[in-house]
Amino acid sequence: MEGLIRELCALSILCGVALSLTPEGSGRRVMSFACSLALLSCVLGGIKTLDWDVYSMEISRYREREQTFLEQSGEIRDDLDRRVIEAECRAYVLEQAVRLGIPIRDAAVRVDWSTEGLWVPYKATVYGNLTDQEKGRLARILETELGIPGERQEWNEND
Repeated sequence: MEGLIRELCALSILCGVALSLTPEGSGRRVMSFACSLALLSCVLGGIKTLDWDVYSMEISRYREREQTFLEQSGEIRDDLDRRVIEAECRAYVLEQAVRLGIPIRDAAVRVDWSTEGLWVPYKATVYGNLTDQEKGRLARILETELGIPGERQEWNEND
């Protein structure tokens, strides 16, 4: 196939040069017709000598590579979606802590894939030395706003 394309390119350049050197009139029309026939015979000759077994094998390999690429890109997209949603949830927890005046050092939110086909917050870890009252206020927000129940909330006083 590569050879056929090279041959077509070379023949096209040759025909272009020949047509540019031919004067206007009937001679140019004849040259144009001859160049068209030469290009057509080159294409048909290339198709006639094409090894169809190799061609079908290459098409199969191409489809296999395409499927692999699509699967990998889907996995990468899902992973990026998960990371973005986790980062947004983390930022939300940090913003709420600042709004409530609760001194936390950091937060982490883990999301899981739901049966509805969405990433949903599953578990939260909050880092900081908090009083029971502060934990309770932030725990209510985690539960009501993010849907993370108390048993999946961790309170870590260490880094």
